[in-house]
Amino acid sequence: RGLRHRHRHRVRARRRTGSDGHRKMAVRPHTKARRTWTSVHVPKSASKRDTSTRARINDPDMLGEEDADAVKGSPSALWRAAAAAMYLIPWMDCLMLGRFIFQEWTSFQIFHDLPMPLLMIYGCNAFMPLIIFFVLFLCVVRNTKLPHFLRFSAMQSIMLDIVVMLANILVMYAPSEVTHSILMPIFMNASFVSILATIFYCMIHTLAGRYCDLPWISEAVYIQVTASEFG
Repeated sequence: RGLRHRHRHRVRARRRTGSDGHRKMAVRPHTKARRTWTSVHVPKSASKRDTSTRARINDPDMLGEEDADAVKGSPSALWRAAAAAMYLIPWMDCLMLGRFIFQEWTSFQIFHDLPMPLLMIYGCNAFMPLIIFFVLFLCVVRNTKLPHFLRFSAMQSIMLDIVVMLANILVMYAPSEVTHSILMPIFMNASFVSILATIFYCMIHTLAGRYCDLPWISEAVYIQVTASEFG
């Protein structure tokens, strides 16, 4: 029995030991290494997908049509109409710039008459535009419970209204030499047509459920809307 026991012990030792005398690697470490590779590989790919999705959500420019529907969801008809209605504010404020156009071309009078019911409420008080500005900024733009699409449109309408107010200030405080010259009608007509075309462009895109990207203006809008999410 002693010889058989020693013989079996030597055979097992030879099987576990290579020709160079070093101990062979058991099967278990290989299985453990494979499990380790699998457990590490999956979270890395998942983290990449999560990071990519998170970046695409934070930047609407990176969202395609399929991604927007899958990640954010297409805005409903009610939110589209509410977002398009935000652009009525710069529309009402730019009517003063179209004074010469309304006098010379009566066919453009429709652009003056369409927002007239709201203009009577909007211009009933000198503080009403300021009140509406703070209501939109504090209750809509900074309200993270509302859809991002509506908050973006509200902030962009505010930025467009600021551009309209700057144009109105230039007209009001222009020198008399410029006011009574041909430069003033040219400036007012060009400003009115360009601003109104921009407003219609934004409203069409908004009613279609798409983000309207304007040069320089939309960048500032993204910054303000994103800041409100972390503020």
